Amino acid sequence: MAGKSKLIVITGSPGAGESTLAKALCSKFGFIHIDIHGFEKSCGTYNSKKDCYDLDMDKVEVKISEILDSSKDKGDITFVFDSHVSHLLHPSIVDLCVVVRCNNLKKLRARLETRGYSEAKVSENLECEIMEVCHDEASEKLGKFGVEIVEVDGSLDSGYSEEVLEKVKSKFS
Repeated sequence: MAGKSKLIVITGSPGAGESTLAKALCSKFGFIHIDIHGFEKSCGTYNSKKDCYDLDMDKVEVKISEILDSSKDKGDITFVFDSHVSHLLHPSIVDLCVVVRCNNLKKLRARLETRGYSEAKVSENLECEIMEVCHDEASEKLGKFGVEIVEVDGSLDSGYSEEVLEKVKSKFS
C-alpha cells in the first residue's frame, strides 16, 4: 500500500505555542509528531553562550527525509514537526507551514522565564517575536515556493480551539 507522506511544519518564537499546537493536531487527527529533541544532539553542536543547540539544518533535513521516506509503504501519513527553525527546511519536503504567534508578550515572557531562560535569552526571543522573524523567514523560504503559510495565535493558556485545529486541517486536506 504505497502512500504519500505529508509534512506540516509548525514554527514560531520559542514559547509561542508550537509544541502545544503540534500535540493537539496529532491527538485530534492522528498525525505523527516528529520530536526535534530526539535528534538535536546528533544534528547540532551545543552553544554554551546561548544555552541551546545550533542545528545543522542539512542534517535535520536528512533526518526528516528519512522519516518521511520510511513511511512510504504504510499509506498516507501526515507528520508534524515543530521547532522555531522548522520553517528552514527545504520547501520540497514541506506541505504546510503554520506560524504560531504569541500576541501577548507578557505571557510569552512568563513562559520563557518559567523555562529558566536567562534575561538575555528571554529578550532575544521577545525581540524575534516582535520583529516577526519566524513569519518573515517562513515567507521568504517557503512562501515563494507555494507552501501555504497559516498564522495562529498561541496566547491562549487553555490550548487551541477546535476552530484553530480545523482551520489548520482544512488548509492541508
